[in-house]
Amino acid sequence: MTLGAVAISIYGATGSLWIAVAWTIVALVLLQAAYFVLVLGLVYWSRDGDQASEAGPNEPASHLA
Repeated sequence: MTLGAVAISIYGATGSLWIAVAWTIVALVLLQAAYFVLVLGLVYWSRDGDQASEAGPNEPASHLA
């Protein structure tokens, strides 16, 4: 949906299909990279918080307990 809006708006602004395709690909790559970084951050912060709050000093952190 977002990429469709990018493609339509760029095509409307430039009138060139190839420029619209190029900018849509750029938007796709940027959105995917941002999503990947955010998911990695969530996984890292979630794992870090679980170890600090649930595990005792001599107790290993486990998601099975």
